[in-house]
Amino acid sequence: MGAFLTENFPARVRASGQGFAYNFGSGIAALNPTFVGLLSATLPLGQSIGVFAAGAYGLLIVALCYRPTPRLVSSRLDRSKERSRVQ
Repeated sequence: MGAFLTENFPARVRASGQGFAYNFGSGIAALNPTFVGLLSATLPLGQSIGVFAAGAYGLLIVALCYRPTPRLVSSRLDRSKERSRVQ
């Protein structure tokens, strides 16, 4: 996780950006048991947990679709394209 977050911020604000992103995610995750408890007043507990787990996985998939390409991967792809042109 740290290596992925490192590439998303410029060097001058890297530590602050990485710390904010990590702690913001932890704060949102800490609210999840509260929301499950509130929803379990109307649904059974197992279904309440399932609703929020499905929501979290859905959010993860959407975030993965919009994430920037890591620089290391893109530079390797560029080099492989150059090699295929030379051959």
